Amino acid sequence: MFHSRTVPHATYVLTDFDRMGPWELELASHLFRTLKAAGLKVLNDPAKFKPRHALLKHLEREGFNSFTCWSPAHGGMPDRFPVFLRTQAAHRGPLSELLHSPSDAAACLDQALQAGHALNDLLFVEYAAEPIHEGLFAKQAAFRIGDSVTPGLTVFSGSWAGKINEDERNLSSFYEQERKQADTYPFADQVMQIFQSADIDYGRIDFGIHGGRLETYEINTNPWMGRMTPKSEAARPEVKKAVRKLYIEALHTIDSPASSRRVSLDSEVLQRQRHRDHKWLWTRRWTP
Repeated sequence: MFHSRTVPHATYVLTDFDRMGPWELELASHLFRTLKAAGLKVLNDPAKFKPRHALLKHLEREGFNSFTCWSPAHGGMPDRFPVFLRTQAAHRGPLSELLHSPSDAAACLDQALQAGHALNDLLFVEYAAEPIHEGLFAKQAAFRIGDSVTPGLTVFSGSWAGKINEDERNLSSFYEQERKQADTYPFADQVMQIFQSADIDYGRIDFGIHGGRLETYEINTNPWMGRMTPKSEAARPEVKKAVRKLYIEALHTIDSPASSRRVSLDSEVLQRQRHRDHKWLWTRRWTP
């Protein structure tokens, strides 16, 4: 969009800010304001984006989370345990098992740096999970789409850091509870408060219940939405269909009426950047 002079009249959802550099975020902020000034519906203001470290600190400070995190790049090292080490930007999960002492944390940080991970991207996060059954953890999810909150699929796993659902285990009773919960979602109000506090209009929150309270692990503004296939529907098909239906219905609520009108991206900053990019591309084209 940075290279476009005009764009269609539509609803725009801006995402994936953790993959952008500071100047790209600033350009995206100008884009957001240009679209809003033209009367379009635009979700997620890049100017208010909080990276993972800032988001978790904010949620702790506002009382939504009981756990905290530490950024080694800012001189932070854990003083509460257990913790784990992870990257901020990539959605790859933990880089370590649970660490239980300052010496463990220091050794793990050194190993991560030796492996080539960037110090600025590393983060220690305090552990805040508990099993819902012997050897079984549940990482829950919910979407915000404008003014709507809809449930996402829960990941049931034998690991506290579960990324993939363990369908081979007999989880029918948990799936049944999940299906009933989708109809009258009990976390809707609390999830909306967290999204509003984080200044995020569209995204998916991943959370767990720890000590009887909701703990937010992350908010992903560009969540993966898999295509429904016969294979993917094999496990808990009713839950997946219900969740997908609610999500699509919520998308309809942010839709804009069809229009042939186009909107001019006439911000001075965007125009200047287009000129720079065009000049750079032209120079590259004729430079051996």
